[in-house]
Amino acid sequence: MVAHDLLVERTQMEADGSHHSVYEANVDHLNVDVEDGTIAVKMHVREDAAQRFSRIWSDIRDT
Repeated sequence: MVAHDLLVERTQMEADGSHHSVYEANVDHLNVDVEDGTIAVKMHVREDAAQRFSRIWSDIRDT
């Protein structure tokens, strides 16, 4: 799920010095349309500022 951007993995540090992975959902919303026996799925994942900038810059360069 991490590899497909459905979850974001973070490291959580504990007061005793130990640490472990925690996971957070990375999906804003999911649209599923079923029409005439066809299923269409659109997934909208969250973007951090760096991802958003990269996407916008890429869109500008491609036009």
